[in-house]
Amino acid sequence: MEKELSAEVMNIFYSSKWEGNIREIKHVIERLVLVSESDIIDKEDLPEYITIDESIYEKDPFVLINDNIKLEEATELLERELIIKAYNKYKSTYKVAEKLGISQSTAYRKIKKHTSNS
Repeated sequence: MEKELSAEVMNIFYSSKWEGNIREIKHVIERLVLVSESDIIDKEDLPEYITIDESIYEKDPFVLINDNIKLEEATELLERELIIKAYNKYKSTYKVAEKLGISQSTAYRKIKKHTSNS
């Protein structure tokens, strides 16, 4: 039987607190291999108690970046995330510009670019 963990599942595993240490991880993976119907184990296959701690994104914005992403794509993802979060928080191009250390016209242009794609 050959199964594969999706990138999202791997990220969740890396960011989870494993109280039972290696035995717990081994048990979870064995269970997932046995009960998942697909060859790729996805987030929906995980037990409910294994969840990702959303606060890690605030501390480490590169958590979801994997080996298959190019620097340009990673930079674009990070910029989009920063711009959208700042704009949602401050609701003002002037405030976004001030907080991110960019000009107001650049903030306006980037907000328009990144919010029109969401």
